[in-house]
Amino acid sequence: MFFIYFVRAYALAAYKADNLTDIRQAVTGLTAIVDIEMDLHVKFCADWDLSEAKMEALPEAAETMAYTRYVLESGLSGVLLDFHVALAPCIIGYPEIGSYFKDQVINTPLVLGSKCMLRMNIKN
Repeated sequence: MFFIYFVRAYALAAYKADNLTDIRQAVTGLTAIVDIEMDLHVKFCADWDLSEAKMEALPEAAETMAYTRYVLESGLSGVLLDFHVALAPCIIGYPEIGSYFKDQVINTPLVLGSKCMLRMNIKN
């Protein structure tokens, strides 16, 4: 799961931090990922009969492996700023994507058998 490496990256950020403010920021991000984001994704995937154990057993995609190793290597070999720059596509990109779809998509429940899924209706 991508989030496992994302959590490791935030743990590395805390380790690399020079002051308490940066450590707190990294721990806040780590805690949010572990306690909120991961649970949301696990619950979302459960609707498709994909358990946490099944997700952990899946092979990691080459693209995910390349990016997460790049982030970790940037954090290990550089300063904290290098780490944050390496994470920028996720930290900046995902909220932008979410904002775009929030404005473009209307989510309505679609019940198929015993599964409740989302039907996405794109405007325009």
